[in-house]
Amino acid sequence: MEKSFKKMNSYRKNQSSFDDNVSSHKYTLIYLWKNKEFNWIKSLIFKAVMVISVAPTTALIAFAAANLSEGQSKIRLFMMFILTFSLYQLAFNKFYKGVTYTVENKVAHIRKMIMDQIRQSELITFEQIGVNKIYTALTYDIKAVSDISQAIASSMIAVVLLSYLMIFLAIISIAAFGIILVTLLFSGLIYLSNQIVIKDSVFASRDYEKKMLKSFRNILFGFKDLKLNDKKNDDFFYNELKINTRKLSKSKIKSASQFVTHYSLTFGMWQLLIILVVLVLPVLGISSSDKLVVIIGIILFMPFGQLMEQIPRLTLATISFGRLFALKEELARLNKEIKPPVSLLDNFVFKKISFENITFTYTGDERHNFQIGPLSVTFKANEITFITGGNGSGKSTLLKLITGLYPIHSGNIYLNDEQIDIQRYRALFSAIFTDYHLFDRFYGVTNKANEYIDQLIKLMELDQKIKYTDDRFDDISLSTGQRKRLAFIMNMAENKPINIYDEWAADQDPHFRKLFYHKLLPMQKNLGKAVIAVTHDEKFFYLSDRRLILERGKRVYH
Repeated sequence: MEKSFKKMNSYRKNQSSFDDNVSSHKYTLIYLWKNKEFNWIKSLIFKAVMVISVAPTTALIAFAAANLSEGQSKIRLFMMFILTFSLYQLAFNKFYKGVTYTVENKVAHIRKMIMDQIRQSELITFEQIGVNKIYTALTYDIKAVSDISQAIASSMIAVVLLSYLMIFLAIISIAAFGIILVTLLFSGLIYLSNQIVIKDSVFASRDYEKKMLKSFRNILFGFKDLKLNDKKNDDFFYNELKINTRKLSKSKIKSASQFVTHYSLTFGMWQLLIILVVLVLPVLGISSSDKLVVIIGIILFMPFGQLMEQIPRLTLATISFGRLFALKEELARLNKEIKPPVSLLDNFVFKKISFENITFTYTGDERHNFQIGPLSVTFKANEITFITGGNGSGKSTLLKLITGLYPIHSGNIYLNDEQIDIQRYRALFSAIFTDYHLFDRFYGVTNKANEYIDQLIKLMELDQKIKYTDDRFDDISLSTGQRKRLAFIMNMAENKPINIYDEWAADQDPHFRKLFYHKLLPMQKNLGKAVIAVTHDEKFFYLSDRRLILERGKRVYH
């Protein structure tokens, strides 16, 4: 427990490290090249070399066939040309398909790896990383990476072809080779320096995109509130949505302008090569017009245009790769030590669970420390416990502690009088939190009795709204109260020893509120469950077997 506490505090001190790591340009092409997980790129480059190596053979055969003297048979060379050309087309096609297959498999692997890390993360650190950051990485960045398979293939072919042409040029004219090499190195230095500027601009655009996503959520999910108040509506539109839209537009235009400038500069260097060759080579004594034509032809054949078209996409993909790996490393650092959960046996009999002098300190804001405990409480089978208290008293936080979702910093937990690590015994609980998520099927639940589920659907008066077929509910597009009633059905079907409800009745009409307290909770009590309910409904307090009152994270005895 103390280890988890230190780990959590360490995270708070470095909670901005994810953005800092990315903005520090750690995840460059060189970094990705050295990373073992990118050995697949090296493999693709080798395949690209093999594909391009067939092309010169084809060209040489065609050249030889064209220069045979009259009367010499060209049939053999023609057949060799057809054969090598066919091999080239086959290899080229297979290479492009192979790149798509490799990239998509790698993207799937990264997505699965990150999602696996997320599901094993501690809730406290997951909440502080932020859903938006993870969601953006798994949607925007994954898409950017997934869309570049053809760009990678095209760029690799272009780079390998450029290397071949440079070797061929060195054989023809070492002077021309030197001029072009110096020009390419100079262009490369300019390219690298521009990448830093372009990346900064892209990062700025990403920040504004996050703000725009927030604005979109506000207008979509706060539509009713905005419609009720014209001043609020106008204030939101002009002072948030419009401003964020304008800033994002300016940032995007700036990024696009930098890419265009970069493209123009690179294209200009390519044209400069031709001028330099024409003007400088004669001065160096290379005045043969035939040789100049060949050299210029080689320069024109160099795939600069092909590379320039792919550079913006590759740059954005490199940034996205960087963000994904930064997120992966951050999640890996935050993941707690994996402790195997304890599987409850079919013959397990729950009697009680006791928490003795447990404490938890949460520093969401350095100015306002919040502490739960020291607090002792016991929950027993066949009992209903109500947890009450004012807003901010720590009720929801306590639920996360007793279910093992938050680390307990000190204290002891006993299950049937045997001391346990609660994080290994989370299978004891089934909970409906205030921010619950409703699934459309029972994950992890075996031996589901359809008749029992149908009975619960009727009990909750949802039989006219939904049907349970093929192990799924056919529709979960329900009202807030109906969704909570469906969540209760799934909670009952899980058949756990301890059932938790955080303000479940708050969204129910008087009929279902009364049903909840008078029938649903006693029904579970009679089944031998320990029932824990957070509630503000004072007129139903008398129905509980015991009541835990919280105030500022402490138990209030009365």
